[in-house]
Amino acid sequence: MTTFYIVRHGETEWNSTDRYCGSTDISLSDTGAEQANQTALFLACTPIDVVYASTLTRARETAEPIALAKGLHVQIDRRIVEVDFGMWEGLKAREIRTRYPQAWKQWHEEPESYPAGTTGESADAVFRRMNLFFEEIAARHLHERVLVVGHSVSIRIYLAGMMSMPMIAYRRLVHSNTGISVLETSKEGMRILLLNCRYDTFAEQ
Repeated sequence: MTTFYIVRHGETEWNSTDRYCGSTDISLSDTGAEQANQTALFLACTPIDVVYASTLTRARETAEPIALAKGLHVQIDRRIVEVDFGMWEGLKAREIRTRYPQAWKQWHEEPESYPAGTTGESADAVFRRMNLFFEEIAARHLHERVLVVGHSVSIRIYLAGMMSMPMIAYRRLVHSNTGISVLETSKEGMRILLLNCRYDTFAEQ
């Protein structure tokens, strides 16, 4: 059995302004950096054996304080990067709907086969690379606890595919900035123990 702690990166400036940030490589905002530090504190008593992050800066910057607190090195893997949103990178949803109405409609109705942003990735392509990563890492780190820092849409696509849900259903899943989901392998396949718990989940609003 392998246990995975899947963490979405902290907030970026594009997240705070609702811009599509897929393959574009930007850093955490000040808020995101604080979220990363708070997540490291939140996980202080959680045993972690190995840390992986995507190649994108915002994921590495989120993983680093967690790994540092555990005395671990962040290992990088490009298979867990965010969805490539093609021509939509940096745009807000309302801008995309105005400029690319047909492409927007197709992505929302058939994400499994239609590439995001026309020149980006389909959900099926994203699931295949994410699934390959988790299968390989589970075999490599049998009986270990693995922290994986990734991205909102690619994480949700993986979860939807893992549960044999239609890919369009990924949008019903939520993975907040620095939200943590816990998965573990079993004889029946991967199963979810916890979904999108943040360090401040139970704080007073």
